Amino acid sequence: MNPGYTGYMAQSRELGKAFVILANCSSEVTVELGEKIIRMVTSSEPVDLKFSSKYERLSLLLLALLIICGFLSICLFYRIYEIFSGTRKFKKITGISCLKITFIVLAGCILLSGLIFLPGYLFQYPVSTIFIWYPFTFKYAVVVLVISLLLCLLIGVVGILWQHNNYYLSTIPGIVVLSIFSGFSNMAIVVIITKVLTTDVNEKNHLIAFVIIFLLYIFTRRYVQVRLLRLSMKIILEFRVNLVEKILLTTYSKFEKLEMGKIYSTLNDDIRTIGDSANILINILVSIITVVGVLFYLATLAFWVTIIMVTLILFITVIYYLISRNSNALFEQARDTRSSYMEQLNGLIDGFKELSMSYIKKNEYRKEVTDTCQDYRNKMVKARTGFINAFIVGESLLILTLFMMIFIVPRFFPVMDKSVVSSFVVVLMYLIGPVNTILHSIPTIVQLRVSWKRVKLFTQEVPADLTFNEMESISLLSKPSVTKLNLKNVAFRYGHSDQEESSFVVGPVSLTMNSGEATFITGGTGSGKTTLAKLITGLYEPQQGIIEIDDEPISSNALSEFFTTVFNPFHLFPTVYRKPDQSVEDPAGYLSLLKLDKKVKMNGNKFSTLNLSTGQKKRLALLQCFLEDKPIFLFDEWAADQGPEYRKIFYTEIVPMIKEKGKILICITHDDHYFHLADKIIKLNMGQAEIMKEKTSVTHTNR
Repeated sequence: MNPGYTGYMAQSRELGKAFVILANCSSEVTVELGEKIIRMVTSSEPVDLKFSSKYERLSLLLLALLIICGFLSICLFYRIYEIFSGTRKFKKITGISCLKITFIVLAGCILLSGLIFLPGYLFQYPVSTIFIWYPFTFKYAVVVLVISLLLCLLIGVVGILWQHNNYYLSTIPGIVVLSIFSGFSNMAIVVIITKVLTTDVNEKNHLIAFVIIFLLYIFTRRYVQVRLLRLSMKIILEFRVNLVEKILLTTYSKFEKLEMGKIYSTLNDDIRTIGDSANILINILVSIITVVGVLFYLATLAFWVTIIMVTLILFITVIYYLISRNSNALFEQARDTRSSYMEQLNGLIDGFKELSMSYIKKNEYRKEVTDTCQDYRNKMVKARTGFINAFIVGESLLILTLFMMIFIVPRFFPVMDKSVVSSFVVVLMYLIGPVNTILHSIPTIVQLRVSWKRVKLFTQEVPADLTFNEMESISLLSKPSVTKLNLKNVAFRYGHSDQEESSFVVGPVSLTMNSGEATFITGGTGSGKTTLAKLITGLYEPQQGIIEIDDEPISSNALSEFFTTVFNPFHLFPTVYRKPDQSVEDPAGYLSLLKLDKKVKMNGNKFSTLNLSTGQKKRLALLQCFLEDKPIFLFDEWAADQGPEYRKIFYTEIVPMIKEKGKILICITHDDHYFHLADKIIKLNMGQAEIMKEKTSVTHTNR
């Protein structure tokens, strides 16, 4: 029997007869012919049997294929434009690129051969017969589909041979296209299983079709997952590197104002969430294509029942949207709590010495951390519980839909064939997986939104003052030796106005430090010694006055390039960072002088160990200063952690050695036993500097 036909039925009560016309779907005049025949039979008037030409309206399938074909054509022409504009560059052909092209061609051949096989598989009739029986739009649809597949092949080959300068624009379109193929393959598998279970079909044809589509699904799915893994890791890498660069390019004074917990949570949690979003979004795309495709298939079986199912799915989606909107605030609060937790971890590490001094401190700090963790847990549980409730409601509705299909639909739609009902049941059971994937992804998307907002805000809070190229240019201007460092009326104020009680001013200070001289800075706690050191080294920018190197004014960024320092507290890096063309001085002599030769070895620019006492680490930091070989040395309470023996070695041997090298030496110290070794002494009191130029003016006290 012809699987696709048109028909016309008419009855004449006057003659007591009825007649039926059956014709192919491709016939354009079935109805018109039937109307003229009935008029001719029931009327004595002559009837003109010349038929008017009527063109059948394009089917939705053909329209959809035309849209896809047009989109692919635009993509291909745009890629060609990018080649001529230089955005895409020809990549040298390698074995991997040849394998990719071979895979694309083979996949295209399989799909094209599938077009020849598909009509026979669906209708058990040859293609030539199908073209005769079905409307001319069917022919056009096949032609447009073939053109679309060829365009896909060309786009893929062009993308492999001419790659975009932007990695993401070169990678993401291919992932999306293959994800669409994966989604359609998944949908086709459902259709095949449904037809085998619910209809009497040629199992051999179905088996061949299943194997081909299954292999297509597996290969596309694996390729997409691997590419997504690389893409997400690249996103995480670039976000972290970019944020670290922004932090390194900001000034120290701005960095001091940042919350450490916010830095940790942004660099770890938020960026990882953003990186994982690529995989989540593509999985959602595949699931949506599967759901939409299967619903379209079901609509061809029973349109109104499918409309009811779509309504239920939209209802579930609305529930999730409302819950996600309410849970968004909770995720925001949980994210803030996470930052507080990271801040507490930072305090645990940096302040462990202080915590170890008291049971009460340890116990109270434990309670604070516990309260923060519990607060974070409660907010996350509350936010996700809403999604769990919505998920249960959604899954219950899907199960109730299955119940409706089995027990209720046959009563309201008695004409519906049992095979159609069975098809709905099988498809609904299969759809639970993709629908759950979509619903489970909604909380993650909400968290993605929160993370993206946090990263954006953090980026705005950390403005980069310079670029690395500008910093490199500044670094190249630094000189190996400096004759003189001048401070002219340099001052710095904490706070924003003179009326603030917390306002504290250091300076104005005017001072000249020459090469081969040692300047000691002393004063009580809170007198401004560290602030002055930060001004001298360029970590703080003076709010008043200027700083000169060899009588030339210099910016704070450039000033830092002339210094090598050991601050208090200090951080010891395992690597000595210095210019690539810098002459390498043998560290063996310094290690011996610092009494570290039996504990530490140098492996290139790296220390063999940092497992040392605090005093030994400070000596190793001093070795870093010697190896960096900058023209100005600054030490902040360097000798405070050294024993009397090595403290004496520092002042009587190391300080003179630095002076003999022609360096400018600045020491913040309270060791008045050795003040006689200083060429200049600056005493700070409440931010005001008293300069003692004569060594004989120093009064020594015994300790």
